[in-house]
Amino acid sequence: MFEEPRLTLDDLIENVEITSEEPIDEAKARAEFAKYARVLTTDTEISLNSDLDEDAYQSQVRAIVHKAAYFCTIDSEAVATDSSDNYLRIVLDGLDSGTGYEGLAPKQERDIRGFIQAAHADGKVTFEEVIDFLVLTDGMDQDADRDLPRSSINAARLCLEENGIEPTEARINALAQSTEREIAAMGSLVQ
Repeated sequence: MFEEPRLTLDDLIENVEITSEEPIDEAKARAEFAKYARVLTTDTEISLNSDLDEDAYQSQVRAIVHKAAYFCTIDSEAVATDSSDNYLRIVLDGLDSGTGYEGLAPKQERDIRGFIQAAHADGKVTFEEVIDFLVLTDGMDQDADRDLPRSSINAARLCLEENGIEPTEARINALAQSTEREIAAMGSLVQ
């Protein structure tokens, strides 16, 4: 029986479907995807090794595509505090309405509210402030995975460096943790 050859990483990069609701420069988007795909697969747990069985290979391909796409779509532009794209405003609205933040100790809620208030003081929220918010909440999360995949750590470091944010261990881990949660959520929606 004829077996179809597996895609190499270069084939995957060349053939991944780039879509957007807004007009984009496809070559630039593909180059961004390639950059993250290469970082995600260099000496990590999701390398495309030739000795993988077909199920493991397909799982690796999905992980590469989902993680690279996630990092490519992170919006690092500063947003106005009243913008619907303001992640911190969404969190604050959740705290105010009492939805989604059960189990926070009063001090944790005060710390979160204080952080958001300080971040909003200048009328905008920067990507660095969002990352530092992730650091704050990651430190509060007893369920946070402390054994994060090398692929997410490498890509988080690159993302921070590319956005001019000092890649401290806490920031790298918080962004990697956030990535793993988002990818897990995407996977549960697909299944």
